[in-house]
Amino acid sequence: MESPRRIVWKRTPTSPPKKRPGRLTPEEQENVRLAIRSLRRRYGTLPNVAIALGMSLKSLEHVLTKRTVTAAIALETARVAGVPVDEVLLGVFPGGPKTPHVRWRR
Repeated sequence: MESPRRIVWKRTPTSPPKKRPGRLTPEEQENVRLAIRSLRRRYGTLPNVAIALGMSLKSLEHVLTKRTVTAAIALETARVAGVPVDEVLLGVFPGGPKTPHVRWRR
């Protein structure tokens, strides 16, 4: 007796995944992390920054170490810092490229 043929359905290959418009570039994510670290100096401790950002301490620690930074975190960081979100994303907020250089006296 002949066994029934098995039909295997295969998906057609799709195009590569498109970049989602809400994703931040790795450079922007690092700039947001830098801004959060500067807020830690302003607020004293990381738990105080977490309260100001409306996040749990564990979530904030994940953002600073391994988790991807979302646009919502960038917006909240800018709100707490009191600066436009562009300054946070470009790295200008904590004293980035547009800050004049300090000249040391000898």
